[in-house]
Amino acid sequence: METVLLGKTVKAMYKLSGKTVEQLSEETELSVDTINNFFYARLQKPSFIGVSKLVRATGYTMKDLVSFMDIARELPQDANITDEFAKYLISENDTDPIVTDTAEIQKKDAHREDSAEIKEFYQRELDRLQKIIMLLIVVIAVITVVSLFRL
Repeated sequence: METVLLGKTVKAMYKLSGKTVEQLSEETELSVDTINNFFYARLQKPSFIGVSKLVRATGYTMKDLVSFMDIARELPQDANITDEFAKYLISENDTDPIVTDTAEIQKKDAHREDSAEIKEFYQRELDRLQKIIMLLIVVIAVITVVSLFRL
């Protein structure tokens, strides 16, 4: 039951992000089939790493996921989770009346895209720095081995 709710919750986050499954696949390095299987609860035990990659790719955080899961648990089974999350986001981030039109919500949350782009930039930089550090570690190891053989 919790796996079904998790899949529905992350699927709603993906819908609110405005991205395609293909974009999520590219950003997370998970296959489109794996993502769809997760969304429709066909994965029995989704990995934490895979779920966290998907959540980050939607522009949300794991803290957001926990909040959304709490909301989803309280909803009737036939409720539209995406609309309910959109209402929650509007009520949390805006003093305007709650709007249920998804297009209007996406306009109001346009700043989230900028935030996502900044996060992506920092993630790419972090990945680049990690590769440089790994390369330096290898170089140091090679230098150490070479100096040991000279003794």
